[in-house]
Amino acid sequence: MPSKTFFNLDIRKQKKLIHCSLLEFSKNSYSDVSINRIIKNAQISRGSFYMYFTDKEDLFMYIINSYNEKLSKIVRNNLSLYKGNLRLGFVSIYDDIMSVVGEFKYKGFFKNAFMFFDLNKNHYTNPVHTLYNEVKDIVDFSNIEYEDKEFLFAIFMQNLISNLAIALREENRKKIREYYLKKIDILCYGIYKKEDK
Repeated sequence: MPSKTFFNLDIRKQKKLIHCSLLEFSKNSYSDVSINRIIKNAQISRGSFYMYFTDKEDLFMYIINSYNEKLSKIVRNNLSLYKGNLRLGFVSIYDDIMSVVGEFKYKGFFKNAFMFFDLNKNHYTNPVHTLYNEVKDIVDFSNIEYEDKEFLFAIFMQNLISNLAIALREENRKKIREYYLKKIDILCYGIYKKEDK
């Protein structure tokens, strides 16, 4: 987390540093991100940077956490709007996120963040677990037979995140959305024909 010194900065200086950081994380993989380029573009000294953040990971995690808060709000709002219906809620969550991220100038950041967490998943707390605890009382599990509700929620989140990552790389977003809807339908309705009773 940033130091108190960072939060005491003028808001414009905070935004400029985060903007320059997002650009750097968007253009480069995590390992290739350069603090030197960030401080040069943000027009701050190296010493100032280290007064605000411990290191590159501290900065990266601060940015990730701020987006996690936004994601949590989108998930909660959409699941509430659709009275906990996983299918309708997750379709709406996908659309909301794509409307924000789709034309977002930092979308390379999200691609790199997905790769970073995929490579380092054993070193960080699973954010899906935290999110599940925030929304488990909203989700309508009344007609779901599967016992492990958190695992089920995690599958919906993994499907969402993987499809967002694909959509950020691909040009044909309409086709990717259709692909997402098919996967949601398989999750909700299964793959087997219903047997006549």
